[in-house]
Amino acid sequence: MCGGVPFPPLCVDEVDTFILDQDGVLFHGTEAVPGALETVARLQGSGRRCFFVTNNSGRSRAAVAARLNAAGLRATADDVVTAGYAAAQHCLACLARTAYVVGEAGLVEELEQAGLTVSGGPAADDGASLTDADFAALFSSGHRPDAVVVGLDSHFTYRKLAMASAFVQMGALLIGTNPDAGDRIGSGLAPGAGALIAAVEIASGTRAVIVGKPSATLLTQLIKAHGLEPGRCVMVGDRLDTDIAFGSAGGVRTCLVLTGVATLREAEEVPLGDARRPDCVLGSLADIVW
Repeated sequence: MCGGVPFPPLCVDEVDTFILDQDGVLFHGTEAVPGALETVARLQGSGRRCFFVTNNSGRSRAAVAARLNAAGLRATADDVVTAGYAAAQHCLACLARTAYVVGEAGLVEELEQAGLTVSGGPAADDGASLTDADFAALFSSGHRPDAVVVGLDSHFTYRKLAMASAFVQMGALLIGTNPDAGDRIGSGLAPGAGALIAAVEIASGTRAVIVGKPSATLLTQLIKAHGLEPGRCVMVGDRLDTDIAFGSAGGVRTCLVLTGVATLREAEEVPLGDARRPDCVLGSLADIVW
């Protein structure tokens, strides 16, 4: 058994299933976190199950699995849960059949695979401006999608913001993929989906339904679908407010790695009993105790 105060390390012999965040845990942008992929391969080789959960809606589950396979890991789309997939499932649960998307191709793909008719997306804005007359025409037309789904969009523009706002004001359900304000890129934080969702919320005067982490819905679905034992699972992530809170809400052990957003000091400052306080802290995934 492993011990330590205030945060013990994570021991492999206490865990059957690893639920792994990606950005900040396995990858920094396009680069692998040193030792992380090798650790996952070793875990898989030892018979542990590994699932990959990400708030990044830019890639579909199939694309994420393909990336992991290219990196030398074993993964299928069923081993992956993305915020885009969560958004698609929420649309279906709300009986939405059409959606306007502020987001990347992976989000569009997940919604279309779920059977929704999608407008918007990464290619929706050809650089044209949106005039006051254009904005007014959106309301006079009387046509709107059932839902507006907002995720990370590297081609975000005023036109997309205005159209999303108009549709929500006309009654469309506003769904946000995830609340992450930014992602660690190099020495700074690049704006994340949460920043864009906040813009649409302010512009439309409506709060979005957030479907990605830290909502426990995805974790409980994953546990049920694969017959997992929560007491033998661990959620590994680099964020306290999403990854660690997500695992806590789902009733599994949590482990913070310091290769992403959160720092050790920030973890130490979280009060005991708070859902954002991790059970274990590692410098990186490669520091797991075997």
